[in-house]
Amino acid sequence: MLQRIVTGLTLGLLTIAVIFYAPIWLAGMVAALFISTAAVEWLALCQYRHWAIRISYLIVLWLVGWGAYYIWWYLSVVLVLIWLGLIALVIIVARYKRPFPLLQSPKTLLPLGIILLASSWAFFVKMQMTMPLVLFYGILVVSIGDSGAYFIGRKLGRSPLAQNISPKKTIEGFCGQLVVSIIAGMAVVIFMNVQHPVAYLAWFITTLLLVVISVFGDLFESLLKRMNNIKDSGSILPGHGGVLDRLDSIIAMMPFLVMSQFLWHSLFY
Repeated sequence: MLQRIVTGLTLGLLTIAVIFYAPIWLAGMVAALFISTAAVEWLALCQYRHWAIRISYLIVLWLVGWGAYYIWWYLSVVLVLIWLGLIALVIIVARYKRPFPLLQSPKTLLPLGIILLASSWAFFVKMQMTMPLVLFYGILVVSIGDSGAYFIGRKLGRSPLAQNISPKKTIEGFCGQLVVSIIAGMAVVIFMNVQHPVAYLAWFITTLLLVVISVFGDLFESLLKRMNNIKDSGSILPGHGGVLDRLDSIIAMMPFLVMSQFLWHSLFY
C-alpha cells in the first residue's frame, strides 16, 4: 500500500513538471522513455523477449510515432474507431465469455501495439505544446479516478464489474472512481477559459466519457494479460506493476480527449 502511494505521488509530480515546465524536446523524451518501456512490456504479451526483436520493434514504433506527430488530429478519429471496436470485444468477452484467438496472435498484437503506443506519444507531445492544462485535466481524471477505484473498491467492493476479465474490479469501485474523477476534473475546468455556460456541461460529459473509456482501456489490457497468461505487464513501478499497467487507461483516453477538444472548440470558442 505504501509503495503504491509513494510511486503514485512520484509519478504525479513528474507528470506536472513535464506538462507545465519541461521544454517540448524534454517532454518528448520523457514520454518516449515511458512509451518505449510500455512497448517492451507489450512485446512480452506477444512472448517476444529477444533484444533484436525489441530494438527492431522500437525503431518501427518511433518511425510511426514521428509520422503520427504530424497528423495527430486526423489520427485521433482513427484511434477512436479502433478503441470502439476494442471496447466491443471487451463487452462481448465480459458478457458471453467468448474467446478471441486473434488477441493471442502476434500478427494482431504487434501492429496494434505500434498504433496505440505511437499515437499516444504524438497526442501527449502535441497537447503539451498547445493545451497543457487540458492534457493535465485528462491525465488527472484518469489517474486519480483509478486510485479512487482501487481504494474504494478495497473498502466497499462487493459486486464484480467484469468477473470474466478482472475479478478484483467492482461496481462500487467504479462508482467511487466516477465521483473522484468528476470532482478532480471539474476543479481543473474552473481554471480554464470557459466562457459559455453550456461548456461546463460539455466538460462534465467529457469527464464521464473519459472515465468510462479509461475503465475499458484497463479491462482491455487485463484481457490481453489473462489470454496470454501474464499477471502484470512488468514490475518496474513498485506497487503498480509495469509501465503498461499504468498507461493502459491513459492510452485509451487520449484520442477521445483530443476529439472532444476539436468538438468543444468548434462549438464554444
